[in-house]
Amino acid sequence: MKQIFLLSALLISVWLPLTAQKQISCKSGQDIVVDGASNFVSSNVDQLLSEKAHWSQEGIEAYRELLTTEQRNRLELAKYERLLAILDYDAQRALTKEEKNNVKAKQQTAKKDMAQCDKEYDKITASIKNLIIEQEAIAKGEIKTPKEEVMPPVVEPQLPIEEEAAPPPVVEEKKEKMVINKIDDDKKKDMMADCPVKFKGKDETSKKKRVTLEQQQLLTYTPEKMKNYFKLKDFLTISISADKHNGKYSFDVEARFASKDVMRSYGVIHKTDFLRLQYINGKRVFLKILEVQEPYLDKQSSETIYKVRCTLSNDQDFSMLENGWLDSFGVMWSTGFEDYTVYDVDFLQRQIRCLNHD
Repeated sequence: MKQIFLLSALLISVWLPLTAQKQISCKSGQDIVVDGASNFVSSNVDQLLSEKAHWSQEGIEAYRELLTTEQRNRLELAKYERLLAILDYDAQRALTKEEKNNVKAKQQTAKKDMAQCDKEYDKITASIKNLIIEQEAIAKGEIKTPKEEVMPPVVEPQLPIEEEAAPPPVVEEKKEKMVINKIDDDKKKDMMADCPVKFKGKDETSKKKRVTLEQQQLLTYTPEKMKNYFKLKDFLTISISADKHNGKYSFDVEARFASKDVMRSYGVIHKTDFLRLQYINGKRVFLKILEVQEPYLDKQSSETIYKVRCTLSNDQDFSMLENGWLDSFGVMWSTGFEDYTVYDVDFLQRQIRCLNHD
């Protein structure tokens, strides 16, 4: 019990200074951590510089300047990404034509700025790559510095070239054809039927057909700085239970944090906020929040639990839920927007198939 108390105190001391965070990995090897409002938190610039101690002093200073420039560039990009996430949702809520045009103009400007930011990043990356090649070559003695005397190359006498024997004929190996067995219809039906159904039948209130699935885990997330403290359990787990009632779809989303004091950092989820599904093809689908439950502490597990019920926003592409491959799941917390990588990319496809399976 004493050990649990000490661990909890240590986690609180580590976590309190943080807000909803995101790590950006650069091509140079630099990892930049930003908070929910896309403000700089930390990076590993000093570590990268220490690894180049064998370089010349001029090379190290040039490397430091390029890494700092790269850092500013990625912070600017993070702010544009957050701005676009908010503008995308504003576009869904816009009612009048004037409001829609205003948001559209802001979106176009932000996208142009992002494109310019990416172009500059490519230039910075190329400069870092060239500097590394040059400095490593100097360190190995492959390139002489201006101060060193360059000796003329030694010309070795050429020896007569002997005729090479003709290579043996190449025997072409016969490759076996790969046979892909088709999944028979019975097996396919069994796969479809293997759905964790919580309720199936007529809803007591509406007397309409309803199917509700059991809760299933969508993703887990642990900030880089806290991975040493969460080796057996993840810091955040997000699970979803899908529901189809009278032909309409809704999703109960549960976020479990392995912390008692997480509300100081993440805040709450407001009913006027949104959840965002980002797909591999670049498309985005927004979920409108219908109900929000006040965050509460599960005393038995010492977890803080957030629960919301949501549905598709107006004019959203439902076919993406049926056929799209998920890339990330975004939540607009009251302290800022945060995006979480999804590895179970066909999660919602399976949920929709289960709801529609008769």
